[in-house]
Amino acid sequence: MSREPEGYRQTLAWLIEAGGDKGWLSTTEIAKILGVSRNTVVRRFGITSGCAAPVLAMKLVRESK
Repeated sequence: MSREPEGYRQTLAWLIEAGGDKGWLSTTEIAKILGVSRNTVVRRFGITSGCAAPVLAMKLVRESK
């Protein structure tokens, strides 16, 4: 069984709070939360139409390492 990366739960909680308690975030919402352009979200994370908050949290934590 794999372990969660360090910071995953905190990142997930932050995303849910920042996204208005929504589990699914559009690409535009993700860009606004992260303070980047929509194109950056598509290019950096490969997210073109939206993403579940837990998946995005995992992507953010893995990218930060």
